Amino acid sequence: MLLPALSKARASAQATACMSNQKQIGIGFQMYANTFNDWMPLYNDGWHLTWWETAYPYINNGKNWDVTKKDPIGNCPSATRKPVSDGAGGHYYYPDYAYSMALGFMDRYPGWGPTYAPRRLAACRMPSKLVTMGDGDDFGFVFVTVTDNPHYLYNVMVRRHNRKNNNLHTDGHVTPIDMWQLSNSELLLNYSYHDNYPNCVW
Repeated sequence: MLLPALSKARASAQATACMSNQKQIGIGFQMYANTFNDWMPLYNDGWHLTWWETAYPYINNGKNWDVTKKDPIGNCPSATRKPVSDGAGGHYYYPDYAYSMALGFMDRYPGWGPTYAPRRLAACRMPSKLVTMGDGDDFGFVFVTVTDNPHYLYNVMVRRHNRKNNNLHTDGHVTPIDMWQLSNSELLLNYSYHDNYPNCVW
Protein backbone atom coordinates (compact mmCIF):
# COMPACT_ATOMS: atom_id res chain seq x y z
CA MET A 1 0.00 0.00 0.00
CA LEU A 2 2.93 2.32 0.65
CA LEU A 3 4.43 2.13 -2.84
CA PRO A 4 1.35 3.43 -4.71
CA ALA A 5 1.10 6.31 -2.24
CA LEU A 6 4.76 7.17 -2.72
CA SER A 7 4.40 6.95 -6.49
CA LYS A 8 1.40 9.27 -6.41
CA ALA A 9 3.22 11.75 -4.18
CA ARG A 10 6.26 11.71 -6.49
CA ALA A 11 4.08 12.30 -9.56
CA SER A 12 2.33 15.18 -7.80
CA ALA A 13 5.67 16.75 -6.87
CA GLN A 14 6.89 16.41 -10.46
CA ALA A 15 3.74 18.07 -11.80
CA THR A 16 4.19 20.93 -9.35
CA ALA A 17 7.84 21.34 -10.36
CA CYS A 18 6.82 21.41 -14.02
CA MET A 19 4.26 24.14 -13.33
CA SER A 20 6.94 26.09 -11.48
CA ASN A 21 9.24 25.78 -14.50
CA GLN A 22 6.55 27.08 -16.81
CA LYS A 23 5.72 29.99 -14.51
CA GLN A 24 9.40 30.96 -14.47
CA ILE A 25 9.50 30.74 -18.26
CA GLY A 26 6.38 32.91 -18.41
CA ILE A 27 8.09 35.54 -16.25
CA GLY A 28 11.04 35.36 -18.64
CA PHE A 29 8.71 36.00 -21.58
CA GLN A 30 7.31 39.04 -19.78
CA MET A 31 10.82 40.36 -19.13
CA TYR A 32 11.80 39.73 -22.75
CA ALA A 33 8.74 41.63 -23.95
CA ASN A 34 9.50 44.50 -21.58
CA THR A 35 13.00 44.75 -23.05
CA PHE A 36 11.98 44.49 -26.71
CA ASN A 37 9.12 46.96 -26.95
CA ASP A 38 6.47 44.37 -26.01
CA TRP A 39 7.42 41.82 -28.71
CA MET A 40 7.24 38.13 -27.80
CA PRO A 41 10.22 35.89 -28.62
CA LEU A 42 10.25 34.65 -32.20
CA TYR A 43 9.58 30.97 -32.72
CA ASN A 44 12.36 30.98 -35.30
CA ASP A 45 14.28 33.36 -37.52
CA GLY A 46 13.79 31.40 -40.71
CA TRP A 47 16.83 29.20 -40.28
CA HIS A 48 16.65 27.68 -36.83
CA LEU A 49 14.60 27.69 -33.64
CA THR A 50 15.29 30.76 -31.55
CA TRP A 51 12.56 31.16 -28.93
CA TRP A 52 14.31 29.18 -26.20
CA GLU A 53 17.80 30.43 -26.99
CA THR A 54 16.85 34.11 -27.20
CA ALA A 55 14.49 34.11 -24.21
CA TYR A 56 16.73 32.00 -21.98
CA PRO A 57 18.81 34.87 -20.49
CA TYR A 58 15.54 36.41 -19.31
CA ILE A 59 14.35 33.07 -17.96
CA ASN A 60 17.52 32.20 -16.04
CA ASN A 61 19.15 35.33 -14.61
CA GLY A 62 21.13 36.42 -17.66
CA LYS A 63 22.71 33.03 -18.36
CA ASN A 64 23.07 31.73 -21.91
CA TRP A 65 21.54 28.41 -22.85
CA ASP A 66 23.98 25.50 -23.16
CA VAL A 67 22.45 22.82 -25.38
CA THR A 68 25.05 20.28 -24.21
CA LYS A 69 23.78 20.32 -20.62
CA LYS A 70 20.44 19.25 -19.19
CA ASP A 71 18.65 22.35 -18.01
CA PRO A 72 16.38 22.05 -14.93
CA ILE A 73 14.08 24.86 -16.10
CA GLY A 74 13.60 23.56 -19.62
CA ASN A 75 13.25 19.92 -18.66
CA CYS A 76 10.03 18.61 -17.17
CA PRO A 77 10.84 16.17 -14.32
CA SER A 78 8.18 13.79 -15.64
CA ALA A 79 9.57 13.71 -19.19
CA THR A 80 11.18 10.49 -20.40
CA ARG A 81 12.72 11.87 -23.59
CA LYS A 82 16.35 10.90 -24.12
CA PRO A 83 19.03 13.41 -25.18
CA VAL A 84 19.99 13.63 -28.84
CA SER A 85 23.41 12.44 -29.93
CA ASP A 86 25.63 15.15 -31.41
CA GLY A 87 27.45 12.51 -33.49
CA ALA A 88 30.72 13.05 -31.64
CA GLY A 89 30.10 11.27 -28.37
CA GLY A 90 28.19 14.10 -26.73
CA HIS A 91 24.51 14.94 -26.42
CA TYR A 92 22.09 17.78 -27.04
CA TYR A 93 19.39 18.51 -24.46
CA TYR A 94 16.35 20.31 -25.82
CA PRO A 95 13.50 21.73 -23.73
CA ASP A 96 10.50 19.53 -23.00
CA TYR A 97 8.09 22.34 -23.69
CA ALA A 98 6.35 23.29 -26.95
CA TYR A 99 6.12 26.96 -27.93
CA SER A 100 3.48 28.23 -30.34
CA MET A 101 4.71 28.44 -33.91
CA ALA A 102 2.21 31.29 -34.41
CA LEU A 103 4.49 33.53 -32.33
CA GLY A 104 6.84 34.57 -35.11
CA PHE A 105 7.39 31.75 -37.59
CA MET A 106 9.59 32.99 -40.44
CA ASP A 107 9.81 30.99 -43.66
CA ARG A 108 12.98 31.67 -45.66
CA TYR A 109 11.45 29.97 -48.68
CA PRO A 110 8.11 31.64 -49.52
CA GLY A 111 5.51 29.18 -50.68
CA TRP A 112 7.03 26.24 -48.82
CA GLY A 113 5.11 26.82 -45.62
CA PRO A 114 3.20 29.30 -43.48
CA THR A 115 4.66 32.54 -42.19
CA TYR A 116 3.37 34.21 -39.04
CA ALA A 117 4.31 37.72 -38.05
CA PRO A 118 5.84 38.54 -34.66
CA ARG A 119 3.29 39.47 -32.01
CA ARG A 120 3.18 41.97 -29.16
CA LEU A 121 2.27 40.71 -25.71
CA ALA A 122 -0.28 43.43 -24.95
CA ALA A 123 -2.09 42.77 -28.23
CA CYS A 124 -3.39 39.39 -27.08
CA ARG A 125 -7.16 39.70 -26.72
CA MET A 126 -7.67 36.81 -24.30
CA PRO A 127 -4.42 36.37 -22.34
CA SER A 128 -6.06 34.22 -19.66
CA LYS A 129 -7.22 31.73 -22.31
CA LEU A 130 -4.62 31.66 -25.06
CA VAL A 131 -1.78 29.17 -24.52
CA THR A 132 1.76 30.13 -25.53
CA MET A 133 3.56 27.00 -24.35
CA GLY A 134 2.89 23.55 -22.89
CA ASP A 135 4.28 20.08 -22.25
CA GLY A 136 5.72 18.87 -25.56
CA ASP A 137 6.90 15.52 -26.89
CA ASP A 138 10.19 14.67 -28.59
CA PHE A 139 11.39 17.77 -30.45
CA GLY A 140 8.00 19.27 -29.66
CA PHE A 141 9.01 22.90 -29.87
CA VAL A 142 5.78 23.96 -31.55
CA PHE A 143 2.10 23.19 -31.70
CA VAL A 144 0.32 24.15 -34.90
CA THR A 145 -2.81 26.14 -34.16
CA VAL A 146 -4.03 27.42 -37.51
CA THR A 147 -5.36 24.19 -38.93
CA ASP A 148 -8.90 23.09 -39.63
CA ASN A 149 -8.13 20.02 -37.52
CA PRO A 150 -7.17 21.18 -34.00
CA HIS A 151 -6.57 17.57 -33.01
CA TYR A 152 -3.21 17.92 -34.74
CA LEU A 153 -2.16 19.25 -31.36
CA TYR A 154 -2.24 15.69 -30.08
CA ASN A 155 0.77 14.85 -32.23
CA VAL A 156 2.92 17.32 -30.32
CA MET A 157 1.47 17.94 -26.86
CA VAL A 158 1.70 15.18 -24.25
CA ARG A 159 -0.08 14.20 -21.04
CA ARG A 160 2.63 13.81 -18.42
CA HIS A 161 0.76 14.61 -15.24
CA ASN A 162 -2.13 12.33 -14.32
CA ARG A 163 -3.31 12.38 -17.94
CA LYS A 164 -3.08 16.16 -18.08
CA ASN A 165 -0.86 18.64 -19.90
CA ASN A 166 0.53 21.70 -18.12
CA ASN A 167 -0.10 24.85 -20.14
CA LEU A 168 1.42 28.34 -19.83
CA HIS A 169 -1.14 31.00 -20.72
CA THR A 170 -0.26 34.39 -22.12
CA ASP A 171 -1.00 36.16 -18.83
CA GLY A 172 1.59 33.96 -17.07
CA HIS A 173 -0.61 31.52 -15.16
CA VAL A 174 -0.24 27.76 -15.66
CA THR A 175 -3.07 25.24 -15.70
CA PRO A 176 -3.18 21.45 -16.11
CA ILE A 177 -5.54 20.59 -18.97
CA ASP A 178 -6.69 17.28 -20.39
CA MET A 179 -6.76 18.41 -24.00
CA TRP A 180 -8.17 15.08 -25.11
CA GLN A 181 -11.39 15.86 -23.24
CA LEU A 182 -11.87 19.28 -24.85
CA SER A 183 -14.26 19.90 -27.72
CA ASN A 184 -12.97 21.36 -30.98
CA SER A 185 -14.34 24.78 -30.05
CA GLU A 186 -12.60 24.63 -26.65
CA LEU A 187 -9.34 23.62 -28.28
CA LEU A 188 -9.59 26.50 -30.71
CA LEU A 189 -10.39 28.92 -27.90
CA ASN A 190 -7.21 27.95 -26.03
CA TYR A 191 -4.82 27.13 -28.86
CA SER A 192 -5.89 28.95 -32.02
CA TYR A 193 -4.38 32.18 -33.32
CA HIS A 194 -6.31 32.13 -36.58
CA ASP A 195 -8.30 35.08 -37.93
CA ASN A 196 -11.23 32.73 -38.49
CA TYR A 197 -11.65 32.60 -34.71
CA PRO A 198 -11.82 36.28 -33.69
CA ASN A 199 -12.49 35.55 -30.04
CA CYS A 200 -9.04 34.09 -29.61
CA VAL A 201 -6.96 35.70 -32.36
CA TRP A 202 -3.87 37.50 -31.14
